[in-house]
Amino acid sequence: MPLDPEYLRSLKSQEHDAVINERDAMLYAVSLGLGADPLDEGELRYTYEKDLKVFPTMAVLFGSSSWLEDPRSGITLANIVHGSERVEVLGQLVPGRPMLVREGILGILDKGEKGAVVVTERSLVDKASGDVIARIESQLFCRADGNFGGSIGAAPEFRALPERAPDRSVDVPIEPSRALLYRLNGDRNPLHCDPAFARAVGFDRPILHRLCTFGVTAVALARAFPGKSLRMIEARMARPVMPGCVLTVDIWDAGGDQGNVAFRVRVGPDVVLDRGGAVLS
Repeated sequence: MPLDPEYLRSLKSQEHDAVINERDAMLYAVSLGLGADPLDEGELRYTYEKDLKVFPTMAVLFGSSSWLEDPRSGITLANIVHGSERVEVLGQLVPGRPMLVREGILGILDKGEKGAVVVTERSLVDKASGDVIARIESQLFCRADGNFGGSIGAAPEFRALPERAPDRSVDVPIEPSRALLYRLNGDRNPLHCDPAFARAVGFDRPILHRLCTFGVTAVALARAFPGKSLRMIEARMARPVMPGCVLTVDIWDAGGDQGNVAFRVRVGPDVVLDRGGAVLS
């Protein structure tokens, strides 16, 4: 059954309750490598329940996207990978604070033989005040679902990187078991743990969650700019990452005192996150 754009377009925005518990906040932080130095008090605040803080990219974990598993959508679930992610942090994620998650579909793009792209948006809203805490925009690349007959909406645009050498580069080792830890955040796709499943969909071995690469990059940026808070981060996801590699985060200081940076992420010469941007203040 091919992807059905009319069915997807007919879906109404969904809304459901959510809350962050301390255990999940600490698990997410550890799965990104925070707390690697247990004497680093700046990172301990994300991994220890005393005065616990939530790392801002945890916002990406919220959203049911139940339509992905609805057979009426025509989407081939086993062939979905993340294409891009953008997180805007407008408030503070707080353990135990009741939230509403509002989500909907912004666009459905036909890429022909390459597949299809579904653009989604989510907002995390403080249930008591109605204030928006975070906004998340994602592109999901449905590798087996192109040629459905036309596009609806448009893909988000990303700024090109500066045409000069990066101002600094940071290496981040990824343990071979990282995907096994990150999947405990809720994404139990066997693509990230089952070698036979990974081979069946075209990979030599299980791959790292792209949102793990995204979150690890956010941690690298936070470490590069100590004392500043992440307000926005976005990137296109160019290639899969295999656990056991070393990520190199190339950083350009793009906005002076405004805290704007551009970045890309490489494994050796291969770019895995491209046209990245972030705001820290």
